[in-house]
Amino acid sequence: MTAAVLYLHGRYPARYHRFYHFLARGRSVVAVDGGYSFVRKAGLTPHVVIGDFDSLKHPPRNLPESVKVITHPVHKDQTDAELAVRLCLQSGVKDLIMACPSSTEIDHFLGTVGLLEVIARSRRPMRARLINHGYLFEVIRDQSVSIHRRKGEVLSVFPVSRRITLSTSGTRYRANSVTVNRGDSLALRNLITANRARVTVRGTALLYYTHPGENLQ
Repeated sequence: MTAAVLYLHGRYPARYHRFYHFLARGRSVVAVDGGYSFVRKAGLTPHVVIGDFDSLKHPPRNLPESVKVITHPVHKDQTDAELAVRLCLQSGVKDLIMACPSSTEIDHFLGTVGLLEVIARSRRPMRARLINHGYLFEVIRDQSVSIHRRKGEVLSVFPVSRRITLSTSGTRYRANSVTVNRGDSLALRNLITANRARVTVRGTALLYYTHPGENLQ
């Protein structure tokens, strides 16, 4: 697998099924525990199904022989999402999307966002994003990122390193090599004001921006 999408457990609103289905284009599909329900309904064939399957009535059945099923015990030290991410790291995935449609269990959600930090600490050459139909998180490290066609959307940057140096353009509040310490709120709630915005970070950070639930770049 060089590019993969993890479909995590959650409620996938019917009006956004097309959006979530689009995320699988050109990617290996990994169904994570209850995320398999959406994968099945969407008519997608997973490459891997992984989890303890406590979110399903029973483990997936009647799968094609090509599908790899990895079953973990219910009582374990990692979430199903973390086990899936570590599988992708071990498999050499270079571009990873985690589809996370809902966040009613806040502790689980924060733990899933934290997996982006796990990926950053691994120092593997992987682009990693957590996406749902309203927003996107991406881990960035010593790099510039361009954001296209998101004028009017909210933009925030969360330092993962102890401190980062931040520059932005195409935003309401422009930054030019500004130091932001981890935990500071300085880089929160900016606004994208151009059809092309740019964020440059020295250090490691989580980039967050909202979007209207349409096909992403």
